[in-house]
Amino acid sequence: GPNTNRQLLPIGERVATAAEVRLIPGHDRPNAANPSDDWTSASDHGPFHAVKIPFLYFGVEDHADYHRATDEMRGIQPGFYARTVRTVLSAIRAADAAL
Repeated sequence: GPNTNRQLLPIGERVATAAEVRLIPGHDRPNAANPSDDWTSASDHGPFHAVKIPFLYFGVEDHADYHRATDEMRGIQPGFYARTVRTVLSAIRAADAAL
């Protein structure tokens, strides 16, 4: 997120301008009023953050089936999935080009 990895903010902004899905920066505020709004260490990127390795994290907002047994494959929208994959690939390419 932009609050913990300021050097990655230009990459995220560049990708967001052409993204096929809406990118919303955030969920990386350790001092958030609601602790559940801070995803800084809440997933696979947590160990990277713990040792100060910059990361870009892509996730989805909570939904009715989030982290429940009812969160099944049939709930995936193929078009949204494909647009998301292309957006993440754009971010990878942009990060690589910025090295």
